[in-house]
Amino acid sequence: MKIPLRSSIVNETAQSLREAISNREFSEQLPGVRKLSQDLRVSIPTILKAIKILEIQGVVYSQPGKQTIIAQSDGRRILPVKHVPTVIFVTFHSNWISDGQYYKDIIRELTELGISVQTIEYTNRSKNYIHQNLIKLISSKRVDCWVLLGSPPNVQELFASKRLPCILDGIAIDGLKLPDFEVDFNAMYRHAINHLQTYKHRRICLLISKQSADINNKSIAVFRETVQKKISDGLVWESVYFHNDTSLNIKNILRSLFYKNQIQPTALVIATVKHTVTAMTWLMSHGVRVPEDVSIICRDYDDILECLHPRPAHYRQPRSAAKRFIRCILAVINKKHARRNVRIMTDFVGADTVAIPRTAGAQK
Repeated sequence: MKIPLRSSIVNETAQSLREAISNREFSEQLPGVRKLSQDLRVSIPTILKAIKILEIQGVVYSQPGKQTIIAQSDGRRILPVKHVPTVIFVTFHSNWISDGQYYKDIIRELTELGISVQTIEYTNRSKNYIHQNLIKLISSKRVDCWVLLGSPPNVQELFASKRLPCILDGIAIDGLKLPDFEVDFNAMYRHAINHLQTYKHRRICLLISKQSADINNKSIAVFRETVQKKISDGLVWESVYFHNDTSLNIKNILRSLFYKNQIQPTALVIATVKHTVTAMTWLMSHGVRVPEDVSIICRDYDDILECLHPRPAHYRQPRSAAKRFIRCILAVINKKHARRNVRIMTDFVGADTVAIPRTAGAQK
């Protein structure tokens, strides 16, 4: 076998294995990964990724309890013409892909597996515009898997009606049998409220965009119900505030909460990173101290949080989540059964923006 070059080690290894298969250096199955690693002088993880590329291309396939079978050797399948699978990420929220290390890791891994990855953003557009352009896009491209990030109901209905291979990074609306992959927001909100309650917080608000509310209305209801259960002494408090995804609207909400309300919140749970940055900047510029006057938990994570002071408490997806997401995408590409629902539990990072409020003794 040809020893792979180091410039693109995974793809070169896959190509070396493919050439060896074409030259009939193997009979019916590939040798074990340890022997291939020694013969090709590459690591075992590189061999595993290279074999995954060959599986995607249909050159080999795995059988439970057996080695990796060469597709043309069993008399039922033939070695196909090389096809580069295409995955398109379609996002309906600004900066979901560009600002999120989680998605960057997924895209990098898919690219290393020899998959063509494209990203398309539809933000600040009307439903009719998005619908028409998606129909044009669907009819003009051969796509092995669509990944829909934060997709509105009409988009989900479009993909379900055309039976397109796709995965939702979000919750499918009731009645649609689309595979979805989503953080368990119910568990996250309950944890956030319980954590804040241990710091004697009872006036807790969630700041979330109206667009997210349309998709995650059940988890928002869980947030409201959990707050009401934790505050059992009759305190009247609005716990959820919706904004239109603009900085100006968020600032107006904060101005109303901290200057117009007689009772101010002592803790905020904010749904996205960019809105957390906006809120912290506004609060501190108006003399509201974090965390002395108000504690903050960010529901999402991005590297920019590490640059803020104080560093916001936040939730982040475990490293295993990206690998599970990739496995779901590969299942769709290979036309295998994809799980209907995949729920991910997040890790909580406490950081510096949660403390006992100054008014803890006066909250009644």
